[in-house]
Amino acid sequence: MQEEAKASAAQQLALLDAEWESAEATVEDVVQGRSCRGAVDVAAKDQLEALRKRRDVRDRRLKGLETALETEHKQFEAALARRIKQQEEEAEAATTAAAKAAAEAQKRKEEAEAAKERARAEEIEKAERQKAEEEKRQKAEAATIQVQAKEKEKTEAKKLAEVEARNRAEAQRAGLRCGPPAQEFDAACSSALKRTRDAAKGITSSTDSYTRKTRRNIDRKLGTYIAQISATQEQVVRKAGEIISSLEVLKREGEALYSFGILSLCKRFISQVAAQVPQLPSFAFPVAEVAAEVCSRCPDVLLPLLGLLHEACPLTVPKLPVYVKSVYRSEADFYRASGYRFLDVADDGSGGRPEATDDYLRRLKGFVAFYGAFTQVNNPRSTHGLDFAWMWLSRALNYLPRNRAVASALHAFLSSAGYAMAVRYGRQFQKLLSLIQADVLPELQTCQEDGVGAARMRLEAYITRQEWRNPPEGRNLPRTDASSLTIHEY
Repeated sequence: MQEEAKASAAQQLALLDAEWESAEATVEDVVQGRSCRGAVDVAAKDQLEALRKRRDVRDRRLKGLETALETEHKQFEAALARRIKQQEEEAEAATTAAAKAAAEAQKRKEEAEAAKERARAEEIEKAERQKAEEEKRQKAEAATIQVQAKEKEKTEAKKLAEVEARNRAEAQRAGLRCGPPAQEFDAACSSALKRTRDAAKGITSSTDSYTRKTRRNIDRKLGTYIAQISATQEQVVRKAGEIISSLEVLKREGEALYSFGILSLCKRFISQVAAQVPQLPSFAFPVAEVAAEVCSRCPDVLLPLLGLLHEACPLTVPKLPVYVKSVYRSEADFYRASGYRFLDVADDGSGGRPEATDDYLRRLKGFVAFYGAFTQVNNPRSTHGLDFAWMWLSRALNYLPRNRAVASALHAFLSSAGYAMAVRYGRQFQKLLSLIQADVLPELQTCQEDGVGAARMRLEAYITRQEWRNPPEGRNLPRTDASSLTIHEY
């Protein structure tokens, strides 16, 4: 607006200046023309005067315009200042309002978050209360269940003790000291042995020359392998492999030959144990290693082998016949049931006399030592390991009487399997040894049987000297026997 006013005033001034310059030029021309004639025209003077007046008017108007422009400029600046101040006030008010709104929004946000936190805290507190109540309820239920379980366990233990007492009494009346689980296992082994014998009858009962020759060849071959077993890993692997190969060949030739081969092999194992282990207890380990490997690769051998072992030595079940007149027809029957050998027997199998008890016990300890070594073989394929060693020992302690034969069997078994059982079962095994110290040894001390004192002292020394902490002699087989190496000279 101010710029437009200035432009209008400048335009008017330019018009006045143009008129003034035109008037002056005209007056100058008139004056010069008339001066030549020597006369002054009055009209020209009047015109010049009029021009001066117009110039004065112009000057006044210009001054008025300047004043008006100045006034208008001041008014514009004042209006502009008011507008700027108003805008600043509005901006300040807007800023204040925005800040207030933001503060209120922040407050509402904080209040909402605080409400959420309170709600969350209440939920957590509620959940914790519920959890605590649930845990309390579960603990109460667990305590109730535990009490019920203990009562049930006591009731079952009482019933089991009564059943075991009845079983022991019945077994003793039947002339046998043996627990029901051991009887079941012995029956399974005997049944497997009978099936093998029945399957091999076609070979064992045949009288033709070819079959007899076949029997001799099988017996000789398997007997040679068993006789060649020595206390080295190399020989154990070799002999086990040869026996397994022979059984696989017999299996392909028919069930009868295969069953006869199993019977022949088992008999050879038993006879080798009876002949060698009583004189050299460490020999139980290589024989057990070969037997365990064969049984793991040919599972049909395991139960017949154990069945023959139980026949040769009932304490490997463990079971022990008790002499009862109503059960055994004669003392000879009782001795045979106990595993005694008879000497000076007639051709028809009648008569004869039982071997000396010392000889019987030496052979008994050999069989039990072999069985202990068999259970502790470190063969991942073996299916008759330390679990069966634990069962044998616990059954022997629970059911067998405290006499010389049992003391000798316990010492022989622990001498072979005790170290491995201590490694596997730790403190639980030590508890069994403590049980032997607390219960078995005092009962053995009151036993009046001949020779029981020496057997008790050997068992006591094994426990008190902690012989179970060291591997028994012969357990760790060397890879090869240096004495078997031959140096050839060239």
